[in-house]
Amino acid sequence: MVRIEKIQDKRIIIADSLSEVVKAEKGDVIVCGSHGGKSVGEYIINKNLLEIGGLIVNDAGIGKDEAGIYALKHLEKYNIPVVAVSNNSAKIGDGEDVFKNGIVSKVNSIAMERGVRVGMKAMEAAYILLNVKQEININRFIYRFDDLDKIIIVRLRPGSDVITSLESLCKENGIEKAMILNMIGSLRKASILLPSVKDGNVSYTEPIEFQGPLEFLSGQGFVMKDADGLFIHVHGSFSDSSGRVYGGHLNKYGNIVLATLDITIAIPKNAKLMRMIDPDVNIGTMWIVE
Repeated sequence: MVRIEKIQDKRIIIADSLSEVVKAEKGDVIVCGSHGGKSVGEYIINKNLLEIGGLIVNDAGIGKDEAGIYALKHLEKYNIPVVAVSNNSAKIGDGEDVFKNGIVSKVNSIAMERGVRVGMKAMEAAYILLNVKQEININRFIYRFDDLDKIIIVRLRPGSDVITSLESLCKENGIEKAMILNMIGSLRKASILLPSVKDGNVSYTEPIEFQGPLEFLSGQGFVMKDADGLFIHVHGSFSDSSGRVYGGHLNKYGNIVLATLDITIAIPKNAKLMRMIDPDVNIGTMWIVE
């Protein structure tokens, strides 16, 4: 079965099998229940569907040597964005299920450049590839289930600068992805940033400084890669000697340990985390890229 959904004079072609799509207009996004294997890539080429706006398929469990998503890499040379959804989220051979319920599991580099990310709903990915702004009734979150590889227990000694010390710890131990579960202790001084919004874009204020002694009540965050190497994102709350509580995004410099800072860090087993621009707000955010 083939259905065409029109949005702002653009088209999404929804099919149970890619073989049902014998022609497409320039810019059309095809969503199908087919796997993303070699034959799918060859079909796109042989049927001269090279001007489509994107292709969304089922990853079919990915399989040996990633045979189930072979087309993602294969079609990059033709500048075609290709997206695969998890076979656990949508039925193989059911284009409507892929479109309505599919969760993105893999994207090629072209799709990533367009703004599609692992964990998105297939419907949202289709709208992104179609390059239309559309209010759709979907939960706008990304996620991945994973197991923990290991837990690291850390104590930062007096005089340590929190973020740069964590950065050194991660680099020395080859840690490129982690969840900072909690931090407690005390600070000589603190430096935080707070969010601001202008013209729909999110940014941060200039550093706001606090002199100690300060009780560091709680801190959480993530370790991830970005274009410059390693990015450590921590939010924390602390109180002054009068009990007034403050909090925000910890600046990279200027959060100096007073007596101790005790930290628990967890490393995920498989998930890879990357800080990339979110086009909705034009600021770097965490994405689960694998």
